[in-house]
Amino acid sequence: MSRKTEAGLEKICSLNPWDSNCPTHDYQASHLLRVGDRVFFSTAQRLTDREGMCNVYPMLYEKHDGGEWQLVWSDENAYQMDAGHLLYAGNDRLLMTLNPPKARYPKDQRTFLAPCTPVVCVFDISGGVNLIEVREIPWDKPDYPFKSHAYRSSCVDTVNGDLFFTNIHYPEEKHVYSLTDTNLRPIHAGALEFPERGCYHNIAMKNGETYLFAMQDIIEPNEEWLEYNRRTSDFDYVFRTVYLNYSLDITREELRPSVVVCSTADTCGTVDNLDCRYDAGGDMLFMAHERNISVDYMRDRFFPGVPMVSELCLYRFSGGEMKERTVMDRAEEGGEWNLSYNGFIHTAANGELYLVWARVAPAENGLSRMAFFIKKADDPRRPPYKILERTGTFSYRVFGNKVNHGAQPSDLVEIFWTEGSLDCMYASFDLNALE
Repeated sequence: MSRKTEAGLEKICSLNPWDSNCPTHDYQASHLLRVGDRVFFSTAQRLTDREGMCNVYPMLYEKHDGGEWQLVWSDENAYQMDAGHLLYAGNDRLLMTLNPPKARYPKDQRTFLAPCTPVVCVFDISGGVNLIEVREIPWDKPDYPFKSHAYRSSCVDTVNGDLFFTNIHYPEEKHVYSLTDTNLRPIHAGALEFPERGCYHNIAMKNGETYLFAMQDIIEPNEEWLEYNRRTSDFDYVFRTVYLNYSLDITREELRPSVVVCSTADTCGTVDNLDCRYDAGGDMLFMAHERNISVDYMRDRFFPGVPMVSELCLYRFSGGEMKERTVMDRAEEGGEWNLSYNGFIHTAANGELYLVWARVAPAENGLSRMAFFIKKADDPRRPPYKILERTGTFSYRVFGNKVNHGAQPSDLVEIFWTEGSLDCMYASFDLNALE
């Protein structure tokens, strides 16, 4: 393959900049979703006159092929913590999951983990975009004390259209799931069990078979590392292990006990749980970014002289069992590029899978360079191909159009990221431009 053209670039919208108490975009929100010749984008606008974490309201944008992005729905009264996840299971019904607070709060009251009711907004998109109903997600127990948080996810069964939702309830910090049919009628619900808190779920389902990858999210367990880190950073949590919960058929059996997929716990490293996807043969591919040591100041104190290494890794599973691990890209300290924690898996129209990810590098005047690369999942030895490069400041993660959320396989690779003060950027790249 060779690159014949660069990805097309557009700005969707600009948002009010957030601070440390306004995350706006959660880790696994499906912000970008294509349905036919239309692509939808969900985001959240910060309310500048309100403090605390529940200070954004959801928005939905749409563009038709060849057209411009348009704001088609928003609710300034539905202030919450983050953007909505998008799902499409057919029948001209676009779904958005939200965690709206149960009560209104004075504008000057700071809110953190406010009690909420997880819901699904159902939009009819047959002749425009019209909100037709808001449904509560049917959990196993109606008295779960849910509170607004980014620890939630969802997916669509790629065969039968069933919907799978996860969320976290307090004070036990237990994760729960709900399986419904396409029309949100309950099928099965239960709890997610991990050896320790497992968050930021990546989920894929195919005819009931379910893979759920969860990233460890706990306060630093090594007392020496914790004490030293607190001298430099006020962030105490670590993400060093990815767990897999699996079910052969979630309609008939619970998710099996967690198994470790990968871990950098022994070297003070970090793992980023990026994406998962079924390939054409039915295997599950899981994509992760693994750093042997999380940050340079921890390396300098506890692992002096050890070079920092990042790897983009692809894990293959069948029947819930890991078959192989392949390093798809690697960056060593001192090289031109570093691997970023951004990336996703794209499904082409013929079923072939591609990895799309970002590399970052320092640039002049305090700006950075970020470039997007692509490579076939089954061709690890071939070098990646750069499809777009940007220079500037980059705010958050890169997202793609997800089959796991109901998007059809396509030769059009679509990417969303944020840059500058807070510009929501979109790029599309035609796989037919590679040969």
